[in-house]
Amino acid sequence: MFFSLRDHVKYAPSHPTSRRGIAQRSNIRYLQFALLALGAFCWAASPEWLSANKKIQRIEANKWPQSRSIAFTSQELLALGVENAKAAFPGVLYDPELKLTQGGATANATVDFDRLRQLSPSKGDSTRDWLMSKMLAGRHPVSVSVEASSSKGQMTVHPTSVSIAGVTTSGNTLDFLIRNFILSRYPDAVIDKPFALAKNIERINVKPGSAVVVAK
Repeated sequence: MFFSLRDHVKYAPSHPTSRRGIAQRSNIRYLQFALLALGAFCWAASPEWLSANKKIQRIEANKWPQSRSIAFTSQELLALGVENAKAAFPGVLYDPELKLTQGGATANATVDFDRLRQLSPSKGDSTRDWLMSKMLAGRHPVSVSVEASSSKGQMTVHPTSVSIAGVTTSGNTLDFLIRNFILSRYPDAVIDKPFALAKNIERINVKPGSAVVVAK
């Protein structure tokens, strides 16, 4: 969420592009990608997507309500992530769910790791690829939990646990997975370090059921 929606995230030239330029550039979608460890799912434009897109347009145009804040529901954020993943990772994620909590979120989906590996080959060595093929192959349910903090025009997303096929990792094991399996494929991913919001955004407050974008 977190904008000049169009300017905030500087994508590498190889980053997949969305059918909708606004959707691909917006920090709201980027946050959703991070919350889903990496992003979410696919269906046609829904009422939730249309509602969220109107809110994004208002933020881009700096047209705030009197409260100087705009709230996005978990359903709206999920719809935004779905639209991105449909273009970036077709046929990878199924049955997505997103639950926003106080200062964080949990996302669930079924992931086709074989398809994901085809679309995003590792830039690492052959040993890492072999380990990836043994650990993450086929379709499995995945659950990702993160903490999200925001202030003074910045935001940080910190993964706290990842569960794959019922096996949960955290701490050093999770750090290993992020370093070797996520960053090796998405070196521009902003994980565990602050990234700038748009110039007209002060912070994003994540709480149960909604994420509230607050203007400067």
